[in-house]
Amino acid sequence: MVTELLRSRPAAPVAAAAGLLVRRGAACAEVFLPAAPPATVTSAAGQSQFGAWVNLGTPAQQLVLNYTHIVNRSSAADLMDSTVELAYGNAYTPLDAMREIAPFFNPGQTTAWYLPLSMMCLPVGSPAGQAIYARAATVQGGVCAYEVILLGWLGGLPAFDTIPLAAIAGPGRWYPANASIATIDTNTGTGWTYGAGFTVVNPAPNDLLVAGMEARADTTHVLDPGTMWQVGYGPAGSETWCATLTMGRTWCERWVWPPVLVKAGERLAVRSAYSAVVSRRCRVKVYDL
Repeated sequence: MVTELLRSRPAAPVAAAAGLLVRRGAACAEVFLPAAPPATVTSAAGQSQFGAWVNLGTPAQQLVLNYTHIVNRSSAADLMDSTVELAYGNAYTPLDAMREIAPFFNPGQTTAWYLPLSMMCLPVGSPAGQAIYARAATVQGGVCAYEVILLGWLGGLPAFDTIPLAAIAGPGRWYPANASIATIDTNTGTGWTYGAGFTVVNPAPNDLLVAGMEARADTTHVLDPGTMWQVGYGPAGSETWCATLTMGRTWCERWVWPPVLVKAGERLAVRSAYSAVVSRRCRVKVYDL
């Protein structure tokens, strides 16, 4: 019989406390490109052939991407395998690539259908003063148009706060209610400026994290190519706006990542921007701490 030798081992290192990144401060709100969104990029007719690069804008500072809002506009009844590439500078230096496979169908109500390909990105950045471009292709071939909006932090990645993961002690829930037709109604500003902040709750009943938002399910938001939303906290007229989202051609939930930390007793607010003054309706998801 073989007996294993007994030997001493060094003590295991003490694990660092797990933490969750949260937004708390004006520097945590993103900007959007292009300045008058969305931009339209078109695939080439050949199979897996990219169309021309489209200039989305030239930020004066470094732009660190966080989110892409991409919508495939098509009338095909097919399985669509789509790619949108992002690049910067005159040499089209690769920045990121978004890909989605999904069915298309047309029940005869309209010849245009919209397939959102929106997704989070890791925080990859483009240098200051460099134009940012997008181009598109489809594996099946044929010409498809894609609406593109980018969200990112201007000037570099913000410094986020951290809270313990164990701080999330309460449920995830929605304002105005988990199951209700009620919405938070906002009015946008003109020329892609933000309208006044609209109160979600005042005061917050406890510390909470704003983790998501959805647009109301109605025709307005399906036809809308893109509305900008911001989440903030503080008194009316002097809010600290912490996070930016975009919704268009859809009403599905958009995640706020990292989430926004709102403290007990504070006013939680949202506001929206569009090319003209219009009404936009949303709901906000929070997690209680």
